Amino acid sequence: MSVKIEGLEAVQKALAHLGDELSPPKMQRKMATLGGMVQNTIEESFDKEASPFGVAWKTLDDKTKKAKAKKRQSSRKLRASGALADKWQTHATPTSAHVFGGAKSKKGFEYGKVHQWGSRHVEARPFLPITKEGKIEATLAEDMLEVLKKAFTP
Repeated sequence: MSVKIEGLEAVQKALAHLGDELSPPKMQRKMATLGGMVQNTIEESFDKEASPFGVAWKTLDDKTKKAKAKKRQSSRKLRASGALADKWQTHATPTSAHVFGGAKSKKGFEYGKVHQWGSRHVEARPFLPITKEGKIEATLAEDMLEVLKKAFTP
């Protein structure tokens, strides 16, 4: 007895589409798109002076305001030279996207780390769309998932 299966053309077409979308060049473009979305979220935090979760950053104290004015620096929060706010980059591979800034003082002080998470002397002003527990900001996660759904739907 033999069995004949019909109607697999749609399945074959979907699998071919999926195979094409998973090619290294296309995956690298998808990763670059996702990394760009993260970078945009970070940059929006600096523009809004609030975390990606919508929490406004603490107001600058008077001492900091006076010091910034004396040095003719921006009166905006986390904007002295622009090294922290304006130097974000994205690097994508077919399997990952890295978004990085790397702003450091001449002595190696990591500005981003201390402002994201805070320290004994510096209150946190988070700008990364991730919590200490590793949870990504919900709207960004949904938007990223939507991009991937569209990319993989034939």
